[in-house]
Amino acid sequence: MTLPTTQSSDLILYPISMSPLRIISKRFFSGIRDVSSNLLLSAIIGHEIGGTCQQTLVDSLLRTNLIPKNSNTENVLRQVDRAHFTLSTTPKHEFYQNRPLPIGSIATMSTPQHHALILHTLAPHLKPGASALDLGCGSGYLTICMSKLVGATGCVIGIDIAPDLTQKSSEIFNTNFASDSDSDIQFLRSNGPNVSSPDAFDCIHISYALPNRDHIQSFLNILHPDGSLLLPIGLQGQEQKLLKLTKSSCGKHIHEEEIMRVLCQPMLQEAPKAMLSIKERRIQIEKDLHNWRTNFEKTHHRKPTRSDLSSNVAIHHLFQEYRTLRH
Repeated sequence: MTLPTTQSSDLILYPISMSPLRIISKRFFSGIRDVSSNLLLSAIIGHEIGGTCQQTLVDSLLRTNLIPKNSNTENVLRQVDRAHFTLSTTPKHEFYQNRPLPIGSIATMSTPQHHALILHTLAPHLKPGASALDLGCGSGYLTICMSKLVGATGCVIGIDIAPDLTQKSSEIFNTNFASDSDSDIQFLRSNGPNVSSPDAFDCIHISYALPNRDHIQSFLNILHPDGSLLLPIGLQGQEQKLLKLTKSSCGKHIHEEEIMRVLCQPMLQEAPKAMLSIKERRIQIEKDLHNWRTNFEKTHHRKPTRSDLSSNVAIHHLFQEYRTLRH
């Protein structure tokens, strides 16, 4: 099977249908530039998510209405503990906070907010016996959650461009989940940007952003009737649209729905020449934060405050990653 180039990325998510803007003052938004209210609300609700263990973390997802109570999504998230998927050097109290976690390469593990919303969005297509493709699987959290949803009669394939991540994903599954699972699950490294597969899937999730619609048809070609494709579309450094495309029962029509606005990494045409170490990534983020501070001071003629940092969703996300990598 030849599958597309992928990499792990993080999304900051909030459903478009949930829009309590009327309760937030205009003054709060007055200093925000080039950030949609949809994306900003995602960051706001993210502050309400977190716990001291997997169970209290899931409780917070229920309180914020990100997942339905007594649903299969809730059940799976309670079974798959985030602690297994990050580095052993990560402080335990950070496992269950709503922030990305380092996973041993340039990639980070996505937030619990992201995982919950993706699984909930795709839940109708992740039924027992279904087949799923997870592109940009990182350390395998969503892939393993999907395998539990489709059960023993289903199959799931996780793909990533980084060979260290596909190896790590397999090790995590074999060590922590294989003994009580009879699911058909595979972790593979992708080898190019084009899709070619003899198999079709009921569900395809892509974590990286496609710059345009040029590649969409190649994914739809390997989607079963009634199947769904979830992927972000847009350019790097800009808000992207997370789209859900569902194929009709006859396979001739596609229903398109915009789920939310997101910020995620772009599609790579080939594997990076060298994967950044944690120290190298930390230095890279320090430079990015310094450049943002310098540009802010030139524009506003003052130093940025903590509120300024928190209000810029992309920079806030970068700062959270930096805090994680310092440990």
